[in-house]
Amino acid sequence: MNILLATLFCCVATLYSSVGLGGGSTYIALMLLWNTPMKIVPIVALVCNLSVVSINLLRYERTSFPFTTLLPLIGASIPMAYLGGMTPIDPTYLKLLLGLVLLCSGIAMLYTPTIDNEHNRSLHWIQSVCIGSLLGGLAGLVGIGGGIFLIPILYYYRIGSPTRIAQLASGFIFCNSIAGLLGQLHKVDVQMVSDFGGLNLAVIIGALLGTKLHLTTLKPRQLRWVSILLIELVAIRMLVNTILSVP
Repeated sequence: MNILLATLFCCVATLYSSVGLGGGSTYIALMLLWNTPMKIVPIVALVCNLSVVSINLLRYERTSFPFTTLLPLIGASIPMAYLGGMTPIDPTYLKLLLGLVLLCSGIAMLYTPTIDNEHNRSLHWIQSVCIGSLLGGLAGLVGIGGGIFLIPILYYYRIGSPTRIAQLASGFIFCNSIAGLLGQLHKVDVQMVSDFGGLNLAVIIGALLGTKLHLTTLKPRQLRWVSILLIELVAIRMLVNTILSVP
């Protein structure tokens, strides 16, 4: 395991855990920079996602968790994430899809929500099914939790306070990561993934730090911009290289 890569995974988990995300898109970007085999990139990202959001969820009081809003979302997303994980996809198309997802992830991170603690709305069940299905299928297919896209949507509909939205995102990522991971495991040898166990340990340490410490060397806003830059550069590089390699 590369020590630098593990250190970067730890830093990413520290940042993302503070806002209820798992960091899947950034883990993917980093692994692609390190030329990690494409087959296991989604699995490693989902395992790391799962570890980070599990720690996130332990922070929240169960009595105040917005289950009524979460259940319709995950009811639609879980089967789609599993099917997405199982779906075989040509490596060229996977690279293109990953590039597009990373590009959109970076754009989504640019969104600065308006803080509104007064509204505590709920999505209509049809909206929940549509959003959950779309993000769940995408999550399972490419190895993200879908939270990075869910959060801007929840802010747009003014579902609640930042804490409430972070709770929903953590629960959504947790369920999708499990379902997507189960689907992805049908496609690879588990032994290939075990070699990257150190990265999972790194994100666990990062998530624990993110829940206990305030960042002092780099502010969260600065770290967010570093992540955005990394994701966008990798996305553009992957899209250009893939398009140029197509005969």
